Amino acid sequence: MRVLVTGASGFVGSHTLKALLGMGHRPRLLVRDPGRAAGVLGEIGVSAGAVEMLPGDMLDEAAVARALDGWDTAVHAAAALGLTLRPVGETVADALRRLAAAGHLAPAKAGRLVPTRST
Repeated sequence: MRVLVTGASGFVGSHTLKALLGMGHRPRLLVRDPGRAAGVLGEIGVSAGAVEMLPGDMLDEAAVARALDGWDTAVHAAAALGLTLRPVGETVADALRRLAAAGHLAPAKAGRLVPTRST
């Protein structure tokens, strides 16, 4: 299955990606910094060459639409980092609204998004 993973530079996203690869899935990553993501993946034994990395940000609607185009499902593990005027939960909710607005969370696909959260 073709799976988009956001947040692959973080703990939850990187280990989810490793598990997906182990199950034979084909992951694509939406990452802000491909170099950083490659370093994190290397630390857990995943070659950056084993995945497709698209540079982009969850707050960029066009980047999210491009990342989801033609893919079967998504694991949303991205989080807001740094200083933000919005609470993290609102940022994630905004990202999910953008996915829906772009037509990627139509009713038939609603069960194909896996949002994650860690505290």
